[in-house]
Amino acid sequence: MDMAKHKILVVDDELEFLELIKEFLEGEGYDVLTAESGEQGIEKLKMYSPISVIISDQKMGGMSGLEFLEFVKSNDPKTIRMLLSGDIDKDKMNKLVGDGDIFCYASKPIDLMTVLDNIASGIERYDKEVCR
Repeated sequence: MDMAKHKILVVDDELEFLELIKEFLEGEGYDVLTAESGEQGIEKLKMYSPISVIISDQKMGGMSGLEFLEFVKSNDPKTIRMLLSGDIDKDKMNKLVGDGDIFCYASKPIDLMTVLDNIASGIERYDKEVCR
């Protein structure tokens, strides 16, 4: 899998987290974009599409992560959508996954290796969807 051809957008209002995950994912060979809000995420999506995977925090100022990912689903449904939250309602998250609203979710603080595995699985699904 050529990871460099896949853009990943990470949306979170915590700048330290954005810097950490960007550095980590770029070290793994990914092309990583960041945004500090859902509104900035929409702008990045418009400017840099196609984006293979989007990872969004749930609780941010302004637009929530779910609101942002609903926009993504409506405008670019093949993009893999992942949600991060420090306050996970597992029943609600499992329903969102089951309904196809998100690919997966993770609790904060995150395990970087689990996120990396989720990204690899998401990209595999993205490649299957795009190549249809």
